[in-house]
Amino acid sequence: MVHDLLHVRTGNSWELHVSSYPKLRVASAWLLDQCRAAGLEIRYDGTGTAGMQVLHLVKP
Repeated sequence: MVHDLLHVRTGNSWELHVSSYPKLRVASAWLLDQCRAAGLEIRYDGTGTAGMQVLHLVKP
């Protein structure tokens, strides 16, 4: 589960908005195929900090 805590400034006070939802996991290869099919150009495909997959795509 992903838990979001969002603090919103309203006038002189802050409001806390809390939500949660299941984490969406998408295979990198599938996502790259979808991006290529949509006409996007891959500039970078690698692993960033803490093992997070990083994709940099541009529309030519």
